[in-house]
Formats: sequence, structure tokens, C-alpha cells
Amino acid sequence: MLSTGRSGSTLLEMLLATHPEVASLGELHLLPHLLDDPDARCQCGAALRTCPLWGPIVAGHPDRAPIDTLSWFRESKDAGRVVRGRWLPGLITGRATRRTRARARSYRVITLKAAQQAATRCGASVVVDASKDPYRLHLLRAGGVEVLVVHLVRDPRGFVASTVGGSATSRERAGSRPRAWRVARVAARWSVQQLLFERVSAREEPPLLVRYEDLASDPEGQLERLARLTGIDPAGFDPPAFRTTPGHALGGNPMRHRSDPIVLDERWRSELDRRHATLVWWICAPIARRYGYRGRG
Repeated sequence: MLSTGRSGSTLLEMLLATHPEVASLGELHLLPHLLDDPDARCQCGAALRTCPLWGPIVAGHPDRAPIDTLSWFRESKDAGRVVRGRWLPGLITGRATRRTRARARSYRVITLKAAQQAATRCGASVVVDASKDPYRLHLLRAGGVEVLVVHLVRDPRGFVASTVGGSATSRERAGSRPRAWRVARVAARWSVQQLLFERVSAREEPPLLVRYEDLASDPEGQLERLARLTGIDPAGFDPPAFRTTPGHALGGNPMRHRSDPIVLDERWRSELDRRHATLVWWICAPIARRYGYRGRG
């Protein structure tokens, strides 16, 4: 289970998939939505119903009811929201209602079935779910699933710049810079999302914190940490092959389809409006400092 902006999560997911003992499912919770999209494709290029991995999983549930359960926690009125009133109390307290526990059991079944089929077909011992959602993590744990969490973070100023288009290049395309209130809102979203992941992870084995900046600068070193977490041989990773390793991941950032090598993206340092960078840091500093980020440098 990975947490961060999509580009960092997709990079880590692709790096992990270079190991022969690792199978990546991508953003599994998107499966019901992708099945309704006639143009949706698996990472391998095949339609989901004909994909060698997803085809059997879909065929095993002709009525689609269990598969549709995968997106139960993100109804249309809540989709994309960090604060979801229906789920927040249970996430904070660690208690799930009887109805939630009942639904979580079916959620557990379809999630584990997908993981087991992926592991069997790929000959893998580790399955990666890059869904990046604290509510999904809460629901899985309410269903009794043991999850190793990788909490992947990015400097909040970089996250905000990529989200609101705060760079000089983006401003030239749009013809104006983003408003301060929108910058503040996205910065607050970054902070709240980190707090939610910390809260839902506090009751189980602590998550492994990985910073995007460290991952992009030293992928071998970060993959070695992940190997220790999962108990696999770190020598099996092949970072240079992260773009050519075949896979069946769902969703992810468009960077999945590019061909450039791993490059640390910190353009926000020179392109993000200085006042906006200061505003973001003022909002996010209490949490960002815990992750090793600094206001200057």
C-alpha cells in the first residue's frame, strides 16, 4: 500500500516490479471503473477482460458484485475527497460498524483473491497495491487483512506545484498563476492526507517511510530497505529495467508510458512562486519537518 502523489507512487511501483518475486496490481480499487470504460487497458496493453491476469479474475465474478465492492469506499459524492464524513470517524477511532465489518469481509475476499491469483500467475511472493488511500487501508484492516504499508511522501511544495500547475511553464500555458486560496487548499490536503495515513497505520506495524527525493536520487538504497521489509533478496531488483519490465498494473501516472530514465524532479525550487512556496511551507511545516524536509535549501 503506497501513499503520495501519483508520479512518485508509480515510480516506486515500477521499480518494485523489476524484482521477479514481486507482482504489482497498480491501483486495484480502479478495477470496477476500468471495466466500464471500453478503452481501458492493462499495463500489458490488453483489454482487461482478455488480459492473462485480469481476465480470469473478472470471469470468476460474472455478476460483478464482489468486484464492484472494490470501489464501495469511494462513492461518487466522496470520490477524490481526502475528508470523507462517512468513513472518518471509524478511521480515527479504529472502530468499524457492524455493517462496515460485514462489507469489509467481502472486500477482503476479492482483494485477497486478486492478490493470490497475481502471485500464482507471476510466480511472486510479494504483491503491491498502489491504491494510495487511507480509507481503503482502513477497510482492508477492518476485514482482517495484514498489510505492510509503504508511506511514500514528497516535499509538499513539489506536490502542490505539480497539482495546481504552479510552475512558470504552467503559468505561461494557462496565462495566469494559481490563486493563493487554491495553493493553500492543496497544501492543507497534503497535510491531512499524511495525518490520516499516520493514524490508520498507528495501530499496526509502523509503515516504512520513503521520501520521493531519496527514491529518485538513490533507488538502489531505497529498494534495499524495501527488500528488508518484505524479506526478499535485494539483488533481484533491476532499477535500469523499470520501464521495460512487463506488468499488469492498473491506473498510475502517465509517466508509466514514457521512456526517460529516473530523474529527480525538483523544478518547483526555481519555478514555484516564492510567495506560494512560503505559504505551502507555513501550512505543512509541522508535518514536513517530521519527514526530514526543511524550509530552505
